[in-house]
Amino acid sequence: RDTKILMPGDIAIIPSNVPHSGKAIKKTNAIDVFYPVRQDYV
Repeated sequence: RDTKILMPGDIAIIPSNVPHSGKAIKKTNAIDVFYPVRQDYV
């Protein structure tokens, strides 16, 4: 298991089909981007 702490301006790139999770420890704005488009999110 790999743990990363992201700072403002950082990004995380997670390959398709890789189990993952995230936890905000401060007030956070997050953007999820998927390509190709995930039909279950449309």
